[in-house]
Amino acid sequence: MRTALGVDSNLLLEHHSNVMNDIGDGQQNEYNRFEMNWKKPFICTTMVQFFSSLFSDRKECVRRFHRLKHAVVILDEVQSVPIKAIHTFNLMMNFLNRICHTTIILCTATQPELDVYSIKRPILYSEPQNMITDVSGKFISFHRVEVVDACRQEGYTVQKLSQFIGAQIEEKRYSSMLIILNSKRAVKELYDCLSEEWEGEYEVVYLTTNLCAQHRSDVIDTVKKELKIRKKQLIVSTSLIEAGVDLSVECVVRSLAGLDSIAQAAGRCNRHGEREKGKLYIVNMQDEGIKRMKELKRAMDAGSRILQGYAEEKQQTDLLAPEWMKKYYWEYFWRGREEMDYNNKDLPTEFQLLSTGFLENAGGRFQLHQAYKTAGEHYRLIDNQTVTVIVPYGEGKIYIEQLDKEEQISSIFAILKKTQRCTVNLYGYKVRELFEKGIVRQYDKVPNVYIATTYDATKGIDTYLQDLIF
Repeated sequence: MRTALGVDSNLLLEHHSNVMNDIGDGQQNEYNRFEMNWKKPFICTTMVQFFSSLFSDRKECVRRFHRLKHAVVILDEVQSVPIKAIHTFNLMMNFLNRICHTTIILCTATQPELDVYSIKRPILYSEPQNMITDVSGKFISFHRVEVVDACRQEGYTVQKLSQFIGAQIEEKRYSSMLIILNSKRAVKELYDCLSEEWEGEYEVVYLTTNLCAQHRSDVIDTVKKELKIRKKQLIVSTSLIEAGVDLSVECVVRSLAGLDSIAQAAGRCNRHGEREKGKLYIVNMQDEGIKRMKELKRAMDAGSRILQGYAEEKQQTDLLAPEWMKKYYWEYFWRGREEMDYNNKDLPTEFQLLSTGFLENAGGRFQLHQAYKTAGEHYRLIDNQTVTVIVPYGEGKIYIEQLDKEEQISSIFAILKKTQRCTVNLYGYKVRELFEKGIVRQYDKVPNVYIATTYDATKGIDTYLQDLIF
């Protein structure tokens, strides 16, 4: 976008947690003012920051809201909106579009049906709903992957999955394969298994969020370069690779998930039409450690039902065709329909807080019932119960040394801001375990800041963890 706007353009503001602000002290206040109020004509931000601007009670978020009036808002990968936020998202998009005259574009290869009758508070699409014509025809034009349901009644152990992968390699002579599993634990176990089995023949690559953001970027850049020269690779990853990563492998193995995730995984296979058809195999693991992943389990159940219906109908159309994706979203949203108002523990739902507040039966005694502050305090797009750990990867080593030497609090916070691409987010109980083992230490100059004392060049901090979930 900076290139499109001009190298010297000052029109674009990049506002997200990983941005590094290489600006002098004299410019800091001015930058913060622009960042806080979104006073640039072009804003690049994340879904989390965007939702904060819509719903948070923080003053800096409230100040941004009016910037959305008469704006063009492009939301990429909109299928990632959690089911708990569907109703508040739909109603806010309706408000922005109909009242604030905002143009909203929802982008994704797996467009969710946000107006199906299983959704009580639907989005109000404009007419025509799609910006392109003949969606089904264009799907056929880009059809480059054959999806194979390889699920077994008994499921796969890591060893059985390794054997299945080996059989495909031997039969089809694949030089590159991407295996996407649902948890970091499962990725680690399969990575260890494949590394031992294919040592010397294939490079086995590990990708999870136990690698810091900079480490993941470096690994993906290396993978892309080696795919171009057809170096033999087995890439084992969590779903982090499914969106925003432009790479193309000959074959994908995807652990059972929602049909949208399967379609996103298919987008990494034969992406540039190198072969007549790529292959994507759907497998079901016996135990991936996903007990806490309620939304994933709901998506898996809906995806499983679609696979069953597809097999029973013996359809000639592709499983990932728009008509099957529509059936999947109906099933998925129907299963989560009771949670779409964003349920709060021991409080009314977010929908209630933003409409009737705590006074649902107050009649006409009050003109404003809404509990905006309470709603803003509790609205979180992602349940972020994690603790940030700075890791000694790349420039992270330099930042850690600077933090240990620095005494001035303003300088410490400036360094902390630069460390964001050299951090890993872990659950609090895991950080406590690692702290007791001496694997992380607490930074004594600022509360709630932790530093890893060691970091594996391949698996990041995962070398020491056995049961972290994605």
